[in-house]
Amino acid sequence: MEKELKKIKLQTLKNGYSLAVGEHEYMYFNLGELVEGFLYHVAFEEASYINKNEMRKYVEAAVAWRADGGETAKKMLELEEEKERLKSTILTNNNVIKRLKDKISFLQNGGKKSKTSDVEDDEDE
Repeated sequence: MEKELKKIKLQTLKNGYSLAVGEHEYMYFNLGELVEGFLYHVAFEEASYINKNEMRKYVEAAVAWRADGGETAKKMLELEEEKERLKSTILTNNNVIKRLKDKISFLQNGGKKSKTSDVEDDEDE
């Protein structure tokens, strides 16, 4: 069984370069953009439109990943996990702070629930 090859067509035009990958066509105005576009659309197999700045970030990230054997990608995953853990901790801490403020208000009112404590807490946040 023969493997179907992706149809890739590159043309030099008067004002730049045209890259066709399958049914999608892209236009680039200098060699640097063309190389980035080729990497993104052909090597990464991403067909969707993306602005040139975002494409450059993906290409730079891929080059960095390749250069350090994936250590940057591993670190990014670790940081993402840490970020989620910290978000959870912040939410828990905010809930504890709210309960403590309510308790302080309760005690300051001589054991009576304050009618304004909810409003005051909303203003602090």
